Amino acid sequence: MSVAFSADARTLITSGDDDTARLWTIPGTPLDGIDADRAAAMVCESVDVTIPAADWDRHFRGVDHRPPCPARR
Repeated sequence: MSVAFSADARTLITSGDDDTARLWTIPGTPLDGIDADRAAAMVCESVDVTIPAADWDRHFRGVDHRPPCPARR
């Protein structure tokens, strides 16, 4: 299981061992009706780094390196 806050600390994302991801507003109401593309965009907005190829290979061995978030301008 993983847990992370958005950059503005108003949204929490959790991922479970059952391959689910959930978005929560603070203080704890689950967000319903959000699509996968919007969820990915929210996660990408909250990070300032990309995953280097060496780290990608360590976690996703045998999968071509393709950073999950588009480059920021």
